[in-house]
Amino acid sequence: MAVYLLWKKKNVERFDNVRRKENTRKFEIRCAKRAVGGDGDNDEDKEKEEEAERERLEAIREAEERRKEKHRKMEEEREKMRQEIRDKVS
Repeated sequence: MAVYLLWKKKNVERFDNVRRKENTRKFEIRCAKRAVGGDGDNDEDKEKEEEAERERLEAIREAEERRKEKHRKMEEEREKMRQEIRDKVS
């Protein structure tokens, strides 16, 4: 069992090192492209990103409104039950 755990740890470390190297390489390539001026971003890409961000924010806002409405209804039901209990006790 201990041998397996050591083997697994060693392979996980190897995989992490490979992943770090790949991410570093990708980052270096992006930086080099930007330095040369080949950023690749144009107005259409920026517009698409802005539109996607607006849609994401709108979806978040709608989800928040639904959540608030749901909790408001639940609190109304709880208050109704509390009032019924108060009426029974009184």
